[in-house]
Amino acid sequence: PPASSSASMQISCEHTDPGVSSELIVRISGLEPGQDIDGEVFGDGLEGGADSFEGTAGSDGTAEFRITITDFGEYDVSVASPALSETYTVTGDCPG
Repeated sequence: PPASSSASMQISCEHTDPGVSSELIVRISGLEPGQDIDGEVFGDGLEGGADSFEGTAGSDGTAEFRITITDFGEYDVSVASPALSETYTVTGDCPG
């Protein structure tokens, strides 16, 4: 089967400037090397309530994206191809 059928997404958080902003870290694995990725993030801590990201999978079939956020709460992350979506909740104990 194509690698994209086994693609998975993991989301974590890192406080980059405590009290001001953090980053959602979106890691996608199980991709074809060189595969293009387009995604969107929705949540209150984003300017305008949404942001997008794009990039290309590396030679190991993974891609990582960092999205700056300014508030706690739920963030909905989705990728068009491969079709993946996940909700991640950022709290005050987001790893620093």
